[in-house]
Amino acid sequence: MAALPEGLRGRLREPMGELVPDAEVCRERVAAAVPDGAVLVTVGDATTERVSGFGLEPFLCIIDGLERREPRPLPRAPGRALAVRCGNPPGGISAGCSDVVRRCLEGASPGGRGTVLVVDGEEDLLAIPACIHAPDGSVVMYGQPGEGLVIVRVDGAARNRAKSLLAAVGRGA
Repeated sequence: MAALPEGLRGRLREPMGELVPDAEVCRERVAAAVPDGAVLVTVGDATTERVSGFGLEPFLCIIDGLERREPRPLPRAPGRALAVRCGNPPGGISAGCSDVVRRCLEGASPGGRGTVLVVDGEEDLLAIPACIHAPDGSVVMYGQPGEGLVIVRVDGAARNRAKSLLAAVGRGA
């Protein structure tokens, strides 16, 4: 896959949802963003660790064992989670990994058995297929490096924005 054009990098840096600045990320704020009955998806090792540390149990955790491209220990997985793997290139979204995200979210329910998706490569852009495939009312959380936590409430508008980004990533433009 070719390097992403700078214009697309700028689009991908725009939060897909509400950006909660690092200094304001706390258990109360994060828990309030996840309504009862919502399916929670976390993308990123630090995000997964942070959200799980607040006592919330994501249905799907997407991690890669890296933080800012430096190796780190994998976060502790929820006790009832099933682990699966996929390969994904840095700065891209492989069709195979997008399909694994889709399959992990099929029939998702907040009380169901969750999944930890361990990505061989980089998970940074996998919030995009998570927003496409998560059921309406789900919440997807991912980190915005150096800024804070992004909280996306999945609905038709969020899904359409994610589809537009996925098409742009696929075109490399």
